[in-house]
Amino acid sequence: MKYIALLEILILLSGCTTANLVRAPGDNAPKEYAPINSGDSTYGVVNYLNEGASFVTNARRKDAYKKMYEACNGKYKILGEASNESNPMFVQQGNITNTFTSSYVSFAFECVK
Repeated sequence: MKYIALLEILILLSGCTTANLVRAPGDNAPKEYAPINSGDSTYGVVNYLNEGASFVTNARRKDAYKKMYEACNGKYKILGEASNESNPMFVQQGNITNTFTSSYVSFAFECVK
């Protein structure tokens, strides 16, 4: 029962989160061991949880746009959009193990001058 209550709390709290700026434009990856085509990329990445009622996911998407807008001081363009799943979370209750994942939308974006 403790695991179910914990899972329910986590799900409720995840519904309150907004978009995440995963990588700001201009952040450079470490050079050591990087592939030769890594370059000095200027793109950024934002993601948001794509689960829940449509008004909630729409608000998260709007927040993702806002984060990109703020990161670029106004003008930006989206380079790509992708859906992905989180790493699985395993919850065991007695002899039964349940696996849960979450669905996210990620944007790669770049600032425009």
